[in-house]
Amino acid sequence: MSQGTPVSRTVLGENGDRRAEQMVGDLLRCLCDRLAESDRPVCSCCWVRSGAAAYTPQNCDSTSPDGDGMAWIRVRQRNFLPKSQQRGFGGVPCGSRWEERWAMEAGISRCWPGDEQDLDCEEMTVAAALGAWDEQLLFDAMVCCDGAQPYAIEPTRIYTRGPEGGCISSVIEFSAVPRKIRG
Repeated sequence: MSQGTPVSRTVLGENGDRRAEQMVGDLLRCLCDRLAESDRPVCSCCWVRSGAAAYTPQNCDSTSPDGDGMAWIRVRQRNFLPKSQQRGFGGVPCGSRWEERWAMEAGISRCWPGDEQDLDCEEMTVAAALGAWDEQLLFDAMVCCDGAQPYAIEPTRIYTRGPEGGCISSVIEFSAVPRKIRG
C-alpha cells in the first residue's frame, strides 16, 4: 500500500480482520476525499495502530504538492455493550444480546508554522482558523459521508492535540459499529 493511498483492497488476506479493514478503508476514503474536495488535501492517509504516534514530521511537509500533513484513523478499543436481555424457556432471563461498538479516532495532523511562542497574533489566528476548518471537515467526513453511514457513527468529542514535534492535530473521537462481512 503506498503512503498516500487509503486502504482500498484486502491487504490482510484470509486470516486478517476483514471487518476492521473494510470499516477503516471506507472511513479513510471519506476523510481523504472530503479533504481533497475542500482544497485542504493531505499527502498521506494511513491506518495507525492504537497507541502509535499518529504523525511524524518526516511523513510529509508543507512543501509537498499533494498537500500538507497526514490524515489517519485508528481503532482504539473494541467494546461489547449489552443490548437487551434474552429470554429463555418460560420467559426467564438467560443471557444478553450484545452490540459490538468500537471506540475510534480520526485525525488530521499538519506541520505547525513554527515555534508557538514566535507566532504573532495574525499567524496564530490563521493557524487556529485552519485547525477549526480541519475539525469541521473531520466531523463532516465521519458523520455526513455516504461511506460512513453503515457504521452508525456517534461522535463524542473533537479537540486539538499539540503542537508537539513540529505538528498539530485535529482529532475526532467517535464510536462505530462494524458491519458483518458475508462470504
